[in-house]
Amino acid sequence: MRGIQIITVLLFLAGTKALQVEYTQAKLPIGANSVLPFYDEGSHSIFLFGGLSTDNDHTRTQILRYDLASDTIEEIGKMPSENFYSGSAHSINGNIYYFGGFIKDRYYSGVIELNLNNYTVSQVAQLPEEPIGSHTTFKQEGSSLVYAYYTSARVGSGARLFECDMSTYRNRTVIPELDTLGYTSVVSGNYAYVFGVWTVTLSTRVLRVDLASLEIEIVYHNDRTPHFYSDSPAVTDGVNAYIIGSFEMDGPDTILQFSLETYQWQELAVESFPWSWTEEVSYSQVPTSVFVKNLNRVYHFGGSTYNRTSEETHYLDDIWYIDLASQ
Repeated sequence: MRGIQIITVLLFLAGTKALQVEYTQAKLPIGANSVLPFYDEGSHSIFLFGGLSTDNDHTRTQILRYDLASDTIEEIGKMPSENFYSGSAHSINGNIYYFGGFIKDRYYSGVIELNLNNYTVSQVAQLPEEPIGSHTTFKQEGSSLVYAYYTSARVGSGARLFECDMSTYRNRTVIPELDTLGYTSVVSGNYAYVFGVWTVTLSTRVLRVDLASLEIEIVYHNDRTPHFYSDSPAVTDGVNAYIIGSFEMDGPDTILQFSLETYQWQELAVESFPWSWTEEVSYSQVPTSVFVKNLNRVYHFGGSTYNRTSEETHYLDDIWYIDLASQ
C-alpha cells in the first residue's frame, strides 16, 4: 500500500574542509538566472534552457550548448515561446525533455522535446495541471516514466505525485494529496530523494520515494535545520546529495551535503564564491547546478545578486565548478 512512513530523524553535522571554486574561460552570452542545465553524457556537453536576464524585457528563449572539452558555449536552438525558466529536464531515448516551469506571466504545463540529432524543438505532451514553483521531477535511469512531485496552481490545492509515460505521452495521478511541498530532488539507484517542507509547521523534510513501489518514507524531519527553498538546486554523486544556496545558515559561502546512507546533513564551506556576502548584497537567485559524473564536478551557471542600498539586481554570467574530490 502506498503511503508515507517516518523512519528516522538524524542530526545536522558541521563540515570542516573548504571546497574550491574554479572558473571557466567561457561565460554565458549575457548574465542570467534560472537557466536550466542538463548534462548529456553522449556529447559530453551541458545544455542550457531559457532563464531570466535584463535584456529583451527579462526574457530568455535561447537553448545553449556548453562543450566541456573545449570550454566553449554556443546557441543551438530556441524555446517555442518567451521566458522559460524554473523547469526540469530528463534524457529519454537519446533526446532531452523539458518539463513545467514558467512561461511569460503564467505557469507552464507542457513538455518540450529537444532532438539531439538535429536540435529541433517541439512540444510533445501536456501535464495534467499547471505546476507552481514548488515542484520537482525525477526518473530512474533507463526508464521512460517521469514522476512529477508538484503543487497545483489551483488555489487551495496541496502537493501531489503524478506519472508521465514518455513512450506514450500519457499521464496519471499516483498520489492525489501530500502534506510535504517538494522543492528539489535527486535520484540514486531505485530511490528518489525529495527535499522540501512539511505544510503544517514548515519544518524541513526529506522524503525517500521507492521508484518500484512508489512507497514514500520520511527519512529526515527537523524543525530547525537546514532551511532551503524552491530555488535550491540539488545534485548527487550517488553517495551524497548536494544542495547549493538559497538556504538559511550562519554564512552563505556553503553548500549542504546530505548522506543518502546515514541521512545526516553536513555543511561544506566553499572558498572563492563568485561574490562576497555582505549586509548590503545577497543572492536574489542562486546559480543553477548540474553534476558531471565522469569529472566528479558540480557545474554552476549564472545567478543574480541584489543590492539593498541601490535596490538593483545584478545578473551573473559566470560558469564555475566545484571539484568534489577536493573535499
